[in-house]
Amino acid sequence: MSDSPSKSRIGDGAVDQPLLSIALPIYRAPERPLAELLQSVEDLRCALPDERVELVASEDPGPGGPSAATRDLVARHGGTYVRNERALGMAANWNRTVQMSSGHFVIVAGQDDRLHGPGVVRALALLREHPEAAACGGARVFIDLGGRSYTRSSRSNDRSRLFHRGTDYLLPPSLATYLLVRNGNVIGEVGAVTIRRTAFDRTGGFDPSYRHAADQAMWLELCRDAPLLYTTTTTIERRIHEGRLTEANLTTGTVDDEKFRILDDCFERLPAEARPRVLAAAAGHGVLASWRAVRGGRLGDAYRHLARAASSAFRAGAGADVAQIVELTRNRNLDAGRPELVGAALVPDP
Repeated sequence: MSDSPSKSRIGDGAVDQPLLSIALPIYRAPERPLAELLQSVEDLRCALPDERVELVASEDPGPGGPSAATRDLVARHGGTYVRNERALGMAANWNRTVQMSSGHFVIVAGQDDRLHGPGVVRALALLREHPEAAACGGARVFIDLGGRSYTRSSRSNDRSRLFHRGTDYLLPPSLATYLLVRNGNVIGEVGAVTIRRTAFDRTGGFDPSYRHAADQAMWLELCRDAPLLYTTTTTIERRIHEGRLTEANLTTGTVDDEKFRILDDCFERLPAEARPRVLAAAAGHGVLASWRAVRGGRLGDAYRHLARAASSAFRAGAGADVAQIVELTRNRNLDAGRPELVGAALVPDP
């Protein structure tokens, strides 16, 4: 029996089970962005008038003690709030919020971002149409600290360079694995992805040993034996500001280290014919990682990344040409026209 809900059947006898849970991990949340996020939850509820959208929040303690304002803000939007006795950390608190939820589907929302209702509705529709899929990622736009639209240049491995606007995709496990290992988190940041709860439970949750790429590692677990969906409809408005954890992780080299960790952990899952392309991309990324390390004064890391780049290029061998090795430095992505990706596009019904 499918675990994908329909209008006439929401679960096995649990007719009041929420269709969707918004799981909100909180840590030192500024009030204005959090209020904007919660308003976007209300807008999503209006876009799904016949469905229950649940809100649950788990706050990690920070300097200054409990925030009554945060607790009251969540309560005003009909949410369940808990405060952890000790700080769990990013990924562990993500898991905590999902464990609190009860919906068929769940989004782990970022406290600084805003959900985009039409995209979330589209993701839910795709997951209902494709009960075999474990999750549905989505496109994002950027906003600044004040909530205004923000234009940001994208790298060659960004998902906006891979997927054609106006198209939805059903990515088989092998293709999803390849795209995630070679290009990075092309399914989306954690708040841009709608996850089927039963699929999440099978993985055991986000891996707390990751400081940056816990969401990417999760998508790779989900697609071990299930396809992933992707919609180019915007699902999230992502706020960019100087205090983001991503920027700190770039500065310390965590982003680069975890990218190579994922490559090492997942390399044997890749089809043999895809491995040279992944190694070639890793060589290009190693050069960029080395340059970032030099600029940050981390000379030991720079040497290590250069050695990794040379090793990856050597291992790629004749299976990868020079264009693939320098692809990331030329800011173009050879996977955009890959036949397997084109074939994964969902053609609308006539």
